[in-house]
Amino acid sequence: MTTDERDAVTALLPPRTPDAPLPQATAQLAALRTAMTDAPRQATYRRFVPVPVLAAAAVLLVLLGAVLLGRTTERPSDVDPATSPVTTAEELLERADAMTRATPPVDVRADQYVFTRSRARDSAGFRDVWLSADASRGLLRESGSDTPLDSAAPPAGLSVTELAIDYPSATSLRALADTGVDPKTLVAEVRANINNRQNVFDALRAMLVEVVVPPKLRATIYRAMLLVENVRFTRDALDGAGRSGVGLVHTGEDRTVIVIDPVTTAFLGTDDSAVISSAVVDEVAQYPAGITPQSGTASPPPQSTSLRDTDWENSAIGLPDDGRFGPAATQYIRLDAGQAGGRDPAGRPVRYVVDVDRYPPAFGPLLTQAEDAVLVLEIRPASGPSSWAVIAYVEAGPARLVTWIEGTAPRSVTLHDRRVTVQLDGGAQHHRWDGDQFVRAT
Repeated sequence: MTTDERDAVTALLPPRTPDAPLPQATAQLAALRTAMTDAPRQATYRRFVPVPVLAAAAVLLVLLGAVLLGRTTERPSDVDPATSPVTTAEELLERADAMTRATPPVDVRADQYVFTRSRARDSAGFRDVWLSADASRGLLRESGSDTPLDSAAPPAGLSVTELAIDYPSATSLRALADTGVDPKTLVAEVRANINNRQNVFDALRAMLVEVVVPPKLRATIYRAMLLVENVRFTRDALDGAGRSGVGLVHTGEDRTVIVIDPVTTAFLGTDDSAVISSAVVDEVAQYPAGITPQSGTASPPPQSTSLRDTDWENSAIGLPDDGRFGPAATQYIRLDAGQAGGRDPAGRPVRYVVDVDRYPPAFGPLLTQAEDAVLVLEIRPASGPSSWAVIAYVEAGPARLVTWIEGTAPRSVTLHDRRVTVQLDGGAQHHRWDGDQFVRAT
């Protein structure tokens, strides 16, 4: 079939029209076609096989194929592999590798911001986020309100891989891509920084969210995900906006689906959310061309806002000024799906976990000032038993440590008149606020 004939046939096919086209998709596909047709083949070494043996083997394979399959499994010669959707995990990985050759990485200067517009399933509005190149500062615009985003500087001494895992950003992910890390090493590094398999997939997913990921590293992350236990490929996945794609499904304690564009292999989102647009801009609150701005106003001061609607598992929260929190003391952690990475006082990796289903936050009454809130934070080391910190936010002030519990998980936590009661297996602990800190009540 000639090129003109192929174009004529292609014109008769219904076009693929995603709800929100990916930026620069046309240019990417053009480059991808060139990469797949012009890329030099790697040299291969073949053993010499006598012609009669080779011919006999070929006949046997043809007969077996006719009996077992009843049809050919070869791709039709008139299907362009660069524009047809991938249908298997192998095709996804091959296409992602081809995109690595076809698409140069995006450089984000230290003074620029990564803009991401996303939408959660069943949500009528957008979530607009601007994050600096190192993700240390930015802005969240959602539901008509603007919330500044500020996070602690990473502790000194982290390796390139640890920095990308615990503090994913355009800068840290570009540095990791430049190391040429392979999928097995990446999985091993992630596993060393957390302490169960479910979190390996979640940590890899976090490296794709609201950041600029170099195509080379994105392909590595996809391969790494497929190395994680209980992960499978599906050709039928829907993101949070209802767009169809292929997916990587993790079926651990919680089912998680990563949705991927089947043509460009771009990350579309998850089954609960969708990435609508992503771009690099020069200023915070600046919208890229083609994106309709939404207005936002500064968030109301904390003293006039209830904390009961806070999404604690997906927020930046303060840590108490206490040496047991290590280098991150007096700083913030940014929770994603209830988890965040950190370091203990000895510099060893730990995982901070907030589980609001197991430990619902306790609240005081909202009077003329901000209501008090008490939260349970689990600290999981890479090895050994967990510890639990009961943290209080009094009148929206800095985080205060109520008590630190070793070895045995608390059963429940309640708050009444600034008195915190922690129920343990061996009885109850009572702590009261003395105007500056919490002290054990007799």
